[in-house]
Amino acid sequence: RWRASANATWELGGLRLGTTLQFIGGYEQCGGPLPPTACIHVRRATIVDVDASYAFDSGVRVYGGLRNAVDPEPPFVNGGAANTEPGNYRVLGRTWFA
Repeated sequence: RWRASANATWELGGLRLGTTLQFIGGYEQCGGPLPPTACIHVRRATIVDVDASYAFDSGVRVYGGLRNAVDPEPPFVNGGAANTEPGNYRVLGRTWFA
């Protein structure tokens, strides 16, 4: 029912720090492969991503970060792939990139 996202970036010289926050509110799901009268509560989730980069004078930029920094377990969604909604929640958990 409720969804929100926010981004924040801070830069100083060649250094850039950023974060993204995504909130997905909880809801009641009825139906799906479980008996039609069964309703489950899909809990809310907050997903936090952080990243950093540095631009050198030569023009090279080094970039890296962490996706799903607080690593919440994706909630169970009846009938979803991997028992959740991969399009909304991070199925792989915490991941690093560079």
